[in-house]
Amino acid sequence: CVSRITYLFAEKLLKRKLKGTMKKKLMLEVANLLPLSPSTINSYLNNRAFWLCRKVYKLPTGSQANFEWGNSVEWCIKDNFPQMVKRHPEIIDKGKITHKSTIQKIHRNYSYRLNKNGISKEDGKKYIETLVPMVEMGIHKLKQYGRIVSYQDKLKFNIPVLIEGEEYKIPMIGYTDFLMEHKSGTRRLVDIKCTSKFPSKDEETKLIKESSVGFSNKLQQILYSRATNYQTDLLFIGHTKKGGAKADKFTVQNDPKFITIASQAIISMEMMLRMVTNIKDLKYYILPSPEDYQWHNNVNRESRKEVWGW
Repeated sequence: CVSRITYLFAEKLLKRKLKGTMKKKLMLEVANLLPLSPSTINSYLNNRAFWLCRKVYKLPTGSQANFEWGNSVEWCIKDNFPQMVKRHPEIIDKGKITHKSTIQKIHRNYSYRLNKNGISKEDGKKYIETLVPMVEMGIHKLKQYGRIVSYQDKLKFNIPVLIEGEEYKIPMIGYTDFLMEHKSGTRRLVDIKCTSKFPSKDEETKLIKESSVGFSNKLQQILYSRATNYQTDLLFIGHTKKGGAKADKFTVQNDPKFITIASQAIISMEMMLRMVTNIKDLKYYILPSPEDYQWHNNVNRESRKEVWGW
């Protein structure tokens, strides 16, 4: 009797081991989409046609002037942070950047990003006068967090998902903005977001938390927080003609709902890829909206034309 039970247990164990070795290969891996990133998940959720062009078909995609404006402001905040310019303290005088060469350097950084991404000066000129005031404001607000420990850290982590009864650990990758350390020893991740929709009145600043803190921003920060165990803040910086540069922070709370949605998006990606025998056939299931702002960019428009013919 004992030997019979032992035999049945061994048989069941062998089946489990065989089942584990025969786990279905992820189409995400076959399509060379792994590791995923928060931006990939957000792109899939918000603009599936753009996701298809950029992530699946690996076609060229371009940027927008406002994106490069934000990237430039963020980089120049880091580059001119007091901790980074100890040899040149004259760069920041009473919170103002008055050093001519520094101002020119900030403008050159922005121009370089526009040129690199094929964005005309005409499209980017409206942001030029905001650059220096926003860098000044960003440095002022970031100093309140303490010192910069690191910038653009590469994160690697996994999201477990269950697909057709099989459990997979989906590899993820991401890059943080600033890891800051307060004099008390506490550390916090700070992600800078530049916005052209910053409220013009002080009493309306609270609207930032409702209008600008969208799902995409929250999802990214929640994933980074779970990967690092650090609290995360979104630091919004904006500029208005009447009020000048303004800033407001938003502390991102860990909401399990966002992880659930991210997991469901990953499963949806995988199941969509399993629907077709040829990955090129995905274009018949996904169509772009002609009015979507992403297609205003010439590079993106050419990629769309290559896939859908228009």
